[in-house]
Amino acid sequence: MPAITPSYLYTFFAILVVGSILTLTFMNYAESVMVSVDVKELRGVINNVAAKIAELVNIVEGGNIAARAIIQVPASINGKQYWLRLTSEQCKVWVEGYFGESPLRSPCLRTCIPVNASASGQYFGGYGAIILECCRFNGQIIVTISFTGG
Repeated sequence: MPAITPSYLYTFFAILVVGSILTLTFMNYAESVMVSVDVKELRGVINNVAAKIAELVNIVEGGNIAARAIIQVPASINGKQYWLRLTSEQCKVWVEGYFGESPLRSPCLRTCIPVNASASGQYFGGYGAIILECCRFNGQIIVTISFTGG
């Protein structure tokens, strides 16, 4: 009879290991699904801001000297802090953003807006609505992003 006990123990440990592996696999899958949902929602915010910027630049190019828009955005996305930043290169404007508190140490999602403008400014989630301002200064179109502060 003593030979039967070790085989039960080996079976028990094998089931424990397989159960742990399955549990960790499902936890990782659930986490990856949540991350993809969060990224999809942030991508929607970035695309919304990019569309509004393109609209403002078209208004200013059409003859107005300045245009302004306020965009309501979520304070956080599933409890995660996020940031947005405007940058420009030659004849393109980029809207960048990702999760975290610092845009310097994070990867980012980007949306390019093919407009001839100069862009600057940052927005951090949780600081009110986004304010987009677009104006013409010395023949150059300038776009800035800021927040309402409340």
